Amino acid sequence: MFTHSHAIRSGLGGRLRQSHDEHISYRYNAQYIISAEFDNKVGPVIKHQHPKPLAGFKSSTSRSASVNLASLMIPNSAESRPDVADFTVFILYKDKYTRNYHVFPIADSKLPQNDARSPTILEEDEPQSGLAGEASTNHNADTKEPPLFFLSVVNALHDKSNDRGATIKSIALGTTMQNFIIFKPLLAMTLDLYMRSNDDPRLLIDCFNMINSLDLSFAKRTLANASLQNLLNSISDENLIAEIFNPIKQNLQNILHLNTLPKADVFGNKISFKRHLVEYQFTKFKPTLLPPALSRISLQIDLINFDPVKVNINYNDHVLKFLLKFIPQLDELPRSRFSWRLFVNSTKLPKDTLCQFILSLSNFIKHFDFHYFENAQVIIFPYMDISFLDALREQLVLQNGRRMFTIVGVSNPIFEYQKDVWDFYYDMDAGSLQTRVSSMQSVASLQSISQETAKSSKKMKNIFQKRASYAMPLTVPSKKCGLTWKMINYLVNERHDNETVLNVFKRINILQLLSLLKDIDNRPQAEAELSLKDDYVVTYRDFIIFPEFFEYGTLKLIRCFAQLEQDLNYILFDGKKSGGGNNYNVLESIFASLKQINKFMASSTANTDKFFNIGLNFPLTAIQREESLTRKDFLDVDLEKYFSELKMRNCMEMLDSHHKGVVDYFAMKRFQRLLFLPLLIDPEIEYCSDYSSRFGLADAAHEDSGSNIKRILMSEISLSPMSSIFNDDSLFRDGNFEDLKSRTLSSKSGSIGRDSFRDRSELIVPKIRSACLAIVHRTQKHAVGRLLLEYKLNPMFQSIFASLREETISKRKSDIEKRDSLRKIQVSAHEVNMNVSPSRRNLLNDLNAISQQQDDIKSKMASEGKPARASILSTLNRLTSGLDEMEI
Repeated sequence: MFTHSHAIRSGLGGRLRQSHDEHISYRYNAQYIISAEFDNKVGPVIKHQHPKPLAGFKSSTSRSASVNLASLMIPNSAESRPDVADFTVFILYKDKYTRNYHVFPIADSKLPQNDARSPTILEEDEPQSGLAGEASTNHNADTKEPPLFFLSVVNALHDKSNDRGATIKSIALGTTMQNFIIFKPLLAMTLDLYMRSNDDPRLLIDCFNMINSLDLSFAKRTLANASLQNLLNSISDENLIAEIFNPIKQNLQNILHLNTLPKADVFGNKISFKRHLVEYQFTKFKPTLLPPALSRISLQIDLINFDPVKVNINYNDHVLKFLLKFIPQLDELPRSRFSWRLFVNSTKLPKDTLCQFILSLSNFIKHFDFHYFENAQVIIFPYMDISFLDALREQLVLQNGRRMFTIVGVSNPIFEYQKDVWDFYYDMDAGSLQTRVSSMQSVASLQSISQETAKSSKKMKNIFQKRASYAMPLTVPSKKCGLTWKMINYLVNERHDNETVLNVFKRINILQLLSLLKDIDNRPQAEAELSLKDDYVVTYRDFIIFPEFFEYGTLKLIRCFAQLEQDLNYILFDGKKSGGGNNYNVLESIFASLKQINKFMASSTANTDKFFNIGLNFPLTAIQREESLTRKDFLDVDLEKYFSELKMRNCMEMLDSHHKGVVDYFAMKRFQRLLFLPLLIDPEIEYCSDYSSRFGLADAAHEDSGSNIKRILMSEISLSPMSSIFNDDSLFRDGNFEDLKSRTLSSKSGSIGRDSFRDRSELIVPKIRSACLAIVHRTQKHAVGRLLLEYKLNPMFQSIFASLREETISKRKSDIEKRDSLRKIQVSAHEVNMNVSPSRRNLLNDLNAISQQQDDIKSKMASEGKPARASILSTLNRLTSGLDEMEI
């Protein structure tokens, strides 16, 4: 163990001294670095810690608290793969009141500071009356301490002098950064040097100082922008991503609202951009012992955050195959006691793969950014040693009937026989999943089993006793399977990348939300016992959730899109609409939806990002309309056949017949057509018996080129009713969307005469078109929206939009000219008729003379190509007119 004096040798001492202050430590990239080794006599032990000791590590050979933490850094059978670095991950949680570290999440911050029931790591050298005392009295604080992620690298070197035949050592970096995986290469190289230099602690100090010599605030701010990240990780087109992050263009600056991209951090370290990666050079770092060549390696950070915790695992290799087995079993759990405890074991795969697998599962439930289930305890343990088994049992007992969700990674088959700590046990090596027959028993029974096992004097003996009657292997059940399970089958067979997998899951989430909201609307008021998020979790039990879709404003926008698509299908295609109603009702509903969308986008930049995120993930709602997804069984559904038939129907989906494959068709972008199809609505629609046939949509949809569609549509669209200028949003400032919608639906049983409908539709259709243009205008002003329109918009819609915009701009110019002419006529008439004094009349004559002189000057300067000053006559005329009115 070494002291603080070592920390200032790199020339960054003042900055590192600040990093020890608890108030600002989270501003830095790393908070701790520790080393461990395997001692043949006492097992894994902590060797060095920096910048100060983690609690419990008072000596390098202590077998107390340190042995457990060191065992997480040096996993089982580390010597079986010599000269090959392996990685593990463990997480420490800090109680913001007591300032104590815990290896399990803080379930209740009011637990006694030294409560032996919870494995606690107490920070040494921290005064209890100072910072910790002040924090403990601040019960109004509403933020949690961020978890401390430790990325640990372990290696074994052949050593004939060692009784085990190898020397095993490890170093771990503790950081609050959730993309800690970026430090893997640097940490592995440091460990190699550390093992070959007789454990020189200066190498650890150099590594720690090197990481903290960078100011990563630019990358951190970008990754912390949740609405922007949700938008960026929903763009699956690589060409569009390349265009957004092209450093030569201004797109990224516009997205981040910067005048220019940084070329260096605050310390002078060089920054460069390569596609969607930002690259930091260790320009200013001067190592003490590390080779200078190591500091010439750059640190690369992906500016698109696909996962809350960054992982480098391919979902197709392990994750999706596990979900195919796991998701159907969750349906067996009772709704009232829905909870699960999952153990994942692998003795053959690298520990890095095991930990990445566990972190991937934690990302699916958004544990580190979101509370999966209200008032439930969630434990994520990427790698657990057998020495933590009793501590885990104690945690289960402490829950006192609360829902419990745990995901634990292990590499010891002993855990398979500890049936009291898991409900599901997955063997990654064999690909088999087991569940306890007694997993449906009450929590009280589980606590009883835990207590009896904890009190037994033969605990270690019980570890090796297999109780086969408690568990059974699982296969895919013959019961109802949901949409998620069905789509995973296609994802596995077609082997799509992680980004496509996530985008498919997002669409499923939205579809299921729409179906659930419809079911909730039909439920009695008394049955709403859970929040929408918790209701979703226990209803679908798909293990996967995207919290951005559960926000109030976002939910309204999702329903808006769904209603708009339904209304457009009714007006433009098959004419089927649930609940009946006449065309004018539907037109009002379309306008109300567009009005609400425009209002949502106008409220903030973050909402505009959310609008694109919803749009880019807007799903194939035809699946959701036919039957409630809470009850529909997809086990025997052939989606390939279903989608092929859907493309042939007289509906909006026939416009997408060129997409191949189930996943490709399901994950395609649909929202742009919702913004442009309202431009095709004709005020004369009441008199068309077959609107889609009139526009030739059914035939033209299957053309290879969009020219036929474009020709037919453009010949039919009447632009004359357009009465609003392109960027006029006055239509969207009054009224209430919900009131308008309810008023629209309430009038569906009324009858409207043909003449009355013609008059009213000729008023509403121009408003719909203006609303569309206003939304598209806001889209164009957004950097990503502009690129979507430029590169991804159907050529037919591009032509329609260009024509409408040109017509609107021309009409705006014409309106301005008419308004100016009318003003001149009014001014002249006012001059002739008004009764003014002789002095005022002389003043007006002088002003007219000045105006004529200015017009002559402007004409002359214009002919010479020179700018002319603006005329002041109109301003003075308005002022004079105002004075006359005041006198009258």
